[in-house]
Amino acid sequence: HRVEFPDGRVAYVHNSGGLRQQDNLTGLRDLLDGGQIESSLCTKLYRRELFAGLVERMNPGIKNNEDYLMNYFLFSQAKRSVYEDFCPYRYILRENSASFRQLNEHSLFDPIRVRELIVEDSGSEIREDARRALMRNLLFAYAQLSVHPEKQYDEWRRRVRAELEEQAGYFHLLSGRNRLLAKMVCRTPGLFRLTYRLYEKLFRREEEH
Repeated sequence: HRVEFPDGRVAYVHNSGGLRQQDNLTGLRDLLDGGQIESSLCTKLYRRELFAGLVERMNPGIKNNEDYLMNYFLFSQAKRSVYEDFCPYRYILRENSASFRQLNEHSLFDPIRVRELIVEDSGSEIREDARRALMRNLLFAYAQLSVHPEKQYDEWRRRVRAELEEQAGYFHLLSGRNRLLAKMVCRTPGLFRLTYRLYEKLFRREEEH
């Protein structure tokens, strides 16, 4: 999709123009990876039959990333999917958008819970993909908290770090870079926060311009 920022910048999520058909397993892996297929429901078309029994499987307590969970269930039921990478959907990011709001418990922990549910539900063919997605999201959550050093987030930092430590036996599934970052969070969290805040100041602003 196309993202339009309040300052006039425009960014495209994917938009390669590619078109391909995928079997069930490939579609699921691409969804969990997030590198090509993003999680929004509004960018996809589905066969009606795939929704049978879906309400009973969804967790009503999840307010953020529920589309990712629903897509996982839908892709699990589908025999195949057709993927076309273009951007018909425009997302206008406003100052009061959820992306600009202060961190809240749902925005931080619901995506983690969604990925935990997927790990629990996944079969052996995609279990490693699901666990990798969970660990990457834990890293992302800790990085978000690193740019919010306020003491009110200390407990959330401890909670995310503890959950990442529980996954230490699976760090080998991560890329070399993410494996290093995960070990930093677990062993030297202060160094991770300092390094990430420095990265945000020096490089993220350049990327946005």
